[in-house]
Amino acid sequence: MRFCSEEQPLRRTPADVVVLDLENWLSASGQPFSNLPEVEREHQAKQEIDRLLEFLPATTVVVVYVRVTVKYLYTLPKERYVPPANNPVTLVGTVADAAYVAASGQ
Repeated sequence: MRFCSEEQPLRRTPADVVVLDLENWLSASGQPFSNLPEVEREHQAKQEIDRLLEFLPATTVVVVYVRVTVKYLYTLPKERYVPPANNPVTLVGTVADAAYVAASGQ
C-alpha cells in the first residue's frame, strides 16, 4: 500500500487497487468536492475517473470514495470494475472486495 497524491508514481508502478478519494478532494478554489454543484461534481468526477482508466491496466480496480452520488459511475462499461464507497467502513470492505476481484483477474 502506498499513498500517491500525483499521477506519475502511479504511472510508473500501477497498482491492483486504486482509491480515488473524492470525499477529501478540494477544487482549485478550495471547495470540497461534496459542496460543488452537481453538474461540476459530475464533470470533475468523470475527468478524474477517465484519466485513471486511461493509463491503468484493465485489471486494476478503481474504488471511488465519495459520500454523494456520482451518476457517471453507473455509465461505465462493465469491463471495468469501478465501485463507489460512501463511508469509511464501506471503503474498507470495498477495497478488500476489489483486491479479491483484481487478484482473480490476473
